[in-house]
Amino acid sequence: MATVRPGSLPAAGGATASPAEAGRRARAFALLGTVQVTLIFTITLIAVPLPTIGREFGLGRSSLILASAAYGLSFGGLLLFGGRLADRRGGRAIFTTGLAIFAMASSVAAAAPGSATGS
Repeated sequence: MATVRPGSLPAAGGATASPAEAGRRARAFALLGTVQVTLIFTITLIAVPLPTIGREFGLGRSSLILASAAYGLSFGGLLLFGGRLADRRGGRAIFTTGLAIFAMASSVAAAAPGSATGS
C-alpha cells in the first residue's frame, strides 16, 4: 500500500502525484466540470423557446416534444462525432477549434439586429 504525502494525490498505479501534477489535474477537472455544465445548459435551453416555436410553426404539444427529442439526439450524435474526431486528431486541437467556432457563431448571433436576420 502506497503512502500518500501531505500535499500530493494518489496517481495511477498507487504512486503519488507531485503538487504540480495535482494542480494540473485540478485544472483539468474544473475545465471538464465547466464543459459538462455548459452541455447540460445547452440541452435544457431548448425548453425556453418551445412555446414560441409552437406558436410560430403551429405545432402541438406532441410535436414540440418530438422537436426537443430531435434536438437532443442530434446534439448527442454530434457530441459523439466530436469525441471521435478528438480521438483521431487530438483532444486539445479539436477542443480549441470547437471553442473558436462557438465563439465566432456566438459573436455573429449577438451582433444580429433581430431573429429574422438574413430573411
